[in-house]
Amino acid sequence: NFEILPTFTDGGQPAAAKGVVSDVLAKHPDMAACVGLWGYNAPQAVNALSDFPDQDVVVVGSDESIESIRYIQQGKLAGSAAQQPFEFGYQSIKMLARLHRDEEIELPESKQIIIDSYAITAENVDEADRAIREKINIVAQLKSEFGG
Repeated sequence: NFEILPTFTDGGQPAAAKGVVSDVLAKHPDMAACVGLWGYNAPQAVNALSDFPDQDVVVVGSDESIESIRYIQQGKLAGSAAQQPFEFGYQSIKMLARLHRDEEIELPESKQIIIDSYAITAENVDEADRAIREKINIVAQLKSEFGG
């Protein structure tokens, strides 16, 4: 038996996210879980919980940010459902290169190519951390090589 609270938003303002969660925690001291929809929400929920040490709230996120990774490693964030934006871009460029070379492309009937999301948990957080940092290094290398 549980009650789902309404959705609380920060108007797309990351700086307001911690305050929103703090307000909700103050009004709902029996809250058991919090789901952050945007990448910055879950880390800010964890930050807000530091001001409510007596409340035991499970926080789940939706990003593969370094901050989310750190909080999962520390046991402050239960996990995060992560998309793979690097992979979106990579697959897009591969497709464009094939089109440019006039190569045949097989598209599903839906005309959509699905890039799977994945869960980051305590069990795979170190592996996810290494993969994300590798991608960040690749981006940094490309920026230095091509000026950006």
